[in-house]
Amino acid sequence: MRLLLCNQDWFADEFRAAGHEVITCGVREHMQLRLRCPFEPVQDLLARLPGGFNPDRIVVYDESSPVLIGGLENSPVPTLFYSVDIHHHAAVHKYLGHVFDAVLTAQRDYLAFFEQVGVSAEWMPLWASTHMELSYEKRHGAVFVGTLDPRLNPARVEFFDKLRNLAPIEVMSGGFTGIFPYSEIVVNQTVKGDLNFRVFEAMMSGAMLLTENSSNGLLDLFHEGVHLVTYEKNNAAQAAEKILYYLKNRDRCRAIGMAGREAVVAAHLPTHRAAYL
Repeated sequence: MRLLLCNQDWFADEFRAAGHEVITCGVREHMQLRLRCPFEPVQDLLARLPGGFNPDRIVVYDESSPVLIGGLENSPVPTLFYSVDIHHHAAVHKYLGHVFDAVLTAQRDYLAFFEQVGVSAEWMPLWASTHMELSYEKRHGAVFVGTLDPRLNPARVEFFDKLRNLAPIEVMSGGFTGIFPYSEIVVNQTVKGDLNFRVFEAMMSGAMLLTENSSNGLLDLFHEGVHLVTYEKNNAAQAAEKILYYLKNRDRCRAIGMAGREAVVAAHLPTHRAAYL
């Protein structure tokens, strides 16, 4: 299959390794083909694909911004939109099924928003955005790595301020690949109960994931106490209790981390993702 992947290069290498031909397109410098302008007509974009590349599918990945290719509703090539941040943009995303031939969403509970306007969408969960090698050397106990801006997410800042007074945890922003594999526990906190990338990244690393008991398919994919451990949203006391317990019971903590990693690695296989296309 020939794929034109727009906005992101998610699974480009994996699709190629599975035998698909792939060209990536977008505004970022590392993309193979750069959009000439916002809302470049899809016909113009197709006409300047290198080597006479004739895609079988156009995949537009959500990057929490407007769709930057014009005329997709009249595209001669079947189109697919992957909605990731519908929990922020439901009022817009739910109508995109009238523009694209098919829609996938990363947030299962938002399928109803598409149904409200007569759009048929399917759930495709996220994955670990970065492969991380397993480490048996643990330099950190419990950690959180993510955005900590009280203007953007005051509830997160408040939660971790409380948690730090109840249990040992390192809270930081920045890169996670040098932290997660060397941690016993990775704590996850969401913005709106979304099934976010951090769930899969933490589990990929081999650390035990301690995450909110949220919806959007979390416990349809993974089992409590087997692949991960949960706490009630914003309940810092409960999260602290579980951190303290699993830091005292490290063999159990590491067994859950290993089981979580195995589950995420299996789900990451590109053949599974290609089936949606």
